Amino acid sequence: LVQSTGSVKLSNSSSTQNEVSTAQLSAQLISLRCYR
Repeated sequence: LVQSTGSVKLSNSSSTQNEVSTAQLSAQLISLRCYR
């Protein structure tokens, strides 16, 4: 959550924010699957 928020703050355009947030969420889901 912290990483996604920080990356979103770095990006200015709304479109970029959406892409970054989506990428972060997908990465988190993959990491969760790896832990399990």
